[in-house]
Amino acid sequence: MKNSKTNNQAVTRPTPRSSNCLFHYTRELRILYKILQQGFRHSLSDEESLPNYIRPWQRNFISCFCDLLPKDADDHRKLYGNLALGLTKSWGIDRKITPVRYIHKKSVGAGKTYQYLKNLYRSSVALVDKHVPALMNDGKIENKQGVRDPQLVMSYLLFSLLFDDGFVPDGDLETAMANNPAVKAEIIRRSTEYSGLINSTPDDARSLYFCKCVSTLVRRIYGLHSELEERDVLMRALEEKDRVLYDEKEWRSMGRIPAKDDFSHLIDLAKAWKRGYLPPSSNLKFEAKDLEYIVVTHERQKTHVLKFLRNNHCLIKEADAYDKLVTFEKLKSRSSASSGTISSLDQPA
Repeated sequence: MKNSKTNNQAVTRPTPRSSNCLFHYTRELRILYKILQQGFRHSLSDEESLPNYIRPWQRNFISCFCDLLPKDADDHRKLYGNLALGLTKSWGIDRKITPVRYIHKKSVGAGKTYQYLKNLYRSSVALVDKHVPALMNDGKIENKQGVRDPQLVMSYLLFSLLFDDGFVPDGDLETAMANNPAVKAEIIRRSTEYSGLINSTPDDARSLYFCKCVSTLVRRIYGLHSELEERDVLMRALEEKDRVLYDEKEWRSMGRIPAKDDFSHLIDLAKAWKRGYLPPSSNLKFEAKDLEYIVVTHERQKTHVLKFLRNNHCLIKEADAYDKLVTFEKLKSRSSASSGTISSLDQPA
């Protein structure tokens, strides 16, 4: 048979451009220890460099990794530190850790129209989250299941009208109110109009049906916005000043505090904003089978890490760490020594 290979002939495969592991780098041994005890936390990140973004900037609770090959990670280590943990990609994928999408000012999803719509959505949610709890406390709105939905419906419809009529030109309500006193008066007037429309419908059944139709439409819009917000957490600028961020090959996990109808989530969220990270219950945990490498800077640190694992309650045991501890130079040499070939004996017929 022509072009067939002998059993002993090597078959060249493409040289890998990314690691099979997700690495998280850090500068301090104490942080490495904390991760070994509690997992990876989601920290608050301000990303003001996204192209065309209008206030509010993208602020999210995230945990970051990369899949750079160790031999290509020298510049990355200078920025983020020489200590690292390497976990399997299957572990990351199971936890929805995802490669980020790098964008520039002409990218789809970076246009100003889309940013206006994001701000419109965020403004309506922020108004409800700010004012409805106060109305509940005053007894003007009952604290019951589902109270948030009708308020969100009215809020979104109200701001959509204000946007169409030019009162909130970029969708940013807070800035519009600060710059134009008439905006607040318009909010009050249009809220009254909306309530009057609902209350003036002569037939209760028709009124209920009208509210149901509008509500289901706005819920779908909110669902779409929520999905886009989650997607957009994975956006990152292609470059920043003198840095090409695309070279970092970042993977990212997004942390959230789920909204609750009684607004109790706002207390937890306020605490998280203040301290700069989500509570430990949101951490990304792992087991020994998920962890491929504990990367240290020199051989002596291996002893320190093993001692810490021996004397503290951690996600993995000391016995599981012996074959995972490695210096970066040793790991780097393994990566560089990879030949990119496999024996044809290992190939399917």
